[in-house]
Amino acid sequence: SSATSATYPAGGTYTVNASTTLYAVWKATGTPAPGTGGESVPVSAVVNAALQLLYYNEGSYGSINKNDNGAVSIGKIQWHGNRALNLLKTIIKMDESAAKSILGETLYNEIKSSSDWSSRVVSASEATVLSNLLTTENGKKAQDTLATNDVTVYIDHGRNLGITDTAALIYFADLENQGGYG
Repeated sequence: SSATSATYPAGGTYTVNASTTLYAVWKATGTPAPGTGGESVPVSAVVNAALQLLYYNEGSYGSINKNDNGAVSIGKIQWHGNRALNLLKTIIKMDESAAKSILGETLYNEIKSSSDWSSRVVSASEATVLSNLLTTENGKKAQDTLATNDVTVYIDHGRNLGITDTAALIYFADLENQGGYG
């Protein structure tokens, strides 16, 4: 592609119901990471490209998979089980009264007091209120922050393993998001 700017907004939704090829548009700013063909690609650009791939593959802010291999997955990069619980706790801390109003007292109290969602699946009604919480401004802000932090860790992990190709780092970040560290 010869594009010099993105034709889609960061965090945007792909709505065309057809096969297509998406290209990252790189801007040379920040601390460089090794790229392909000898050029340097900024770490922030690699992270942003990986985020776009994950958003395309995983979902949107309000996405809920009620039972994803034995536990709930939530949000724009499908945090699973205990990671989902930790994200929800973060969102609740941002505005406890609003969260309690959205979730209802029972689910709110469970999230606040629980330490293990490794096998927690949710009902359709719970999925609805969780999605409502995730799509609040606080829910979006918490997801954006956590997604950027997670993907930065994935990219750093790949670089520490010796991966230098930019496309391979992006693919590695997608794999690590789906399968975990290791």
